[in-house]
Amino acid sequence: MTDVALTLAPPDQLDIGNLISRTVTVIRRNFPMFLLLAVICAFIPGVIGGGMNYKINSTAANSINFFWDAFKNPKNAASLVNPNWFWLFLLGMAGSLYLQAAVVGVVAAETEGRASPPWAAAWRHILPLFGIFIVVYVACCVASILLIVPGIILGLAFSVAGPVRVAEGRGVFGSIQRSRDLTRGLRWKILLIMILFFIAEVLVSVIVGVIKVVLHVPTEIWAISVTPAVAMVLALVRTVGLAVIYTGLRAAKEGGGAVQVAEAFA
Repeated sequence: MTDVALTLAPPDQLDIGNLISRTVTVIRRNFPMFLLLAVICAFIPGVIGGGMNYKINSTAANSINFFWDAFKNPKNAASLVNPNWFWLFLLGMAGSLYLQAAVVGVVAAETEGRASPPWAAAWRHILPLFGIFIVVYVACCVASILLIVPGIILGLAFSVAGPVRVAEGRGVFGSIQRSRDLTRGLRWKILLIMILFFIAEVLVSVIVGVIKVVLHVPTEIWAISVTPAVAMVLALVRTVGLAVIYTGLRAAKEGGGAVQVAEAFA
C-alpha cells in the first residue's frame, strides 16, 4: 500500500485535506529526527529569548508610566537595550532557516523515493534562504505601504520560494520566480490553509493561556519552558506543512512526483 506521505494530490487540484493528512504523516514518520532538529533550532533559542524577554518586561513593569519616563529620560529606554538581542536574532534566524532546509530536504526526498540527504548538507542553503527572506520581506512591505492586499498577494506568490531553493537548488531570484509560477491559480487555497493554521495557532495560544492561569504557573518559568515548547511545535508543523504544500504544488502543476533534490544537496 502506498504511504499517504508519498501520495501526491491529483494534477488538477491541491486538496487541503490531503495536505493536512500528509503533513501529519510526514511528522509521524520522521518524528525523532524532526524533534531533535526542532529542539536545537527552535526550542533552545526560544528558551534563551524567553529569559531575556522576561527580564526586560520585568524591568519595564517597575515603572507604571515606563514609556513616558523613557520619553523624558532616554537613558531609561537605552538601559533596556541588550546587545545580546542581535546575536539571539542571528541564532534564531539561522536555526529557523536550517530547520527549513533540513525538513524540506527530507520531505522532497521522500516524495521522490530517495534516501534523505544528510543534515550537514542543509547548511549550504542558509545564506540563499536568508537572501530570499530579505527580498520577499522587503517586497511585501513595499507592496503593503498603500494597501495591505498587494502585500498579501505577494506573500502568497512567494510562499514556497524557500522550499524551491532547497529542493531544486535555484538562486534567490530564480526561486522567487519559480514560486510565483507554482502558486499561480492556486493562491486562494494556500491562503485558506494559512488562515486555518492561524486560527489553530490562536486556539492553541488561548488554551495554553488558560492552562497557565488555572495552574498558577510563575511567569518566569512559563517564559523559559512552555512558551518556547509551544513555539517549537508550531514552527515544526509550519515548516513541514510548507514543504508538503510545495510538493503538492509540483504535483498539481506538473503532474508527477519528481522533485529533484540530489543535485541541490550534492
